[in-house]
Amino acid sequence: MGYSHYWAPGEPMEEREFAGIFHDFSRLYSLETGRIKDIIRGPHGEGLPIISDSLISFNGDRHCRHESDKKVLFYVPGKGEILTPSTLYGTHVESSPVRTCSSGKCSCETITLFSTANRKFVDLYEADNDFFLGSVKTNYKPYDLAVQCLLIILNRHVQNCRISSDGDDEYWFDAKLLCQMNLGYGLSFHLS
Repeated sequence: MGYSHYWAPGEPMEEREFAGIFHDFSRLYSLETGRIKDIIRGPHGEGLPIISDSLISFNGDRHCRHESDKKVLFYVPGKGEILTPSTLYGTHVESSPVRTCSSGKCSCETITLFSTANRKFVDLYEADNDFFLGSVKTNYKPYDLAVQCLLIILNRHVQNCRISSDGDDEYWFDAKLLCQMNLGYGLSFHLS
């Protein structure tokens, strides 16, 4: 058990839907302020995340070297501070939960979204569609923020998409705000 997020449909997306997801997530990834790129790594928690026009797959940092139970909220380059996006934008909510790192490992499960253009993953999905159930456990590690942003983006671009979570809407405030401030949508997002 652990803190997880769920989405439906969990199957491959059409290329046009995925193009919007890729575009918006790429914008968030490339930001210099409140950089998501500092909290995500490749699917195995190492190297670079996969962000392409047919596949997005990432995890947290498997070798972060944070102290156990270190409160890791959000990185701001050049300031050396750890902040939440809501603090960064002057709208911090005191009741917001705190993302933490345990045992020097800021990773948990990999999130993977893909389009019908990615034949490798579509073939795996069709062979065993239990393989992609539309869920990811983050245990509220720092990369959870990036996962939440990606799911808000997914909800925006895929019609009839439903997102649920083990956390309440207040757990999603920082992701909603980050999307709103940089993509022009997000604050009106609500869990299904």
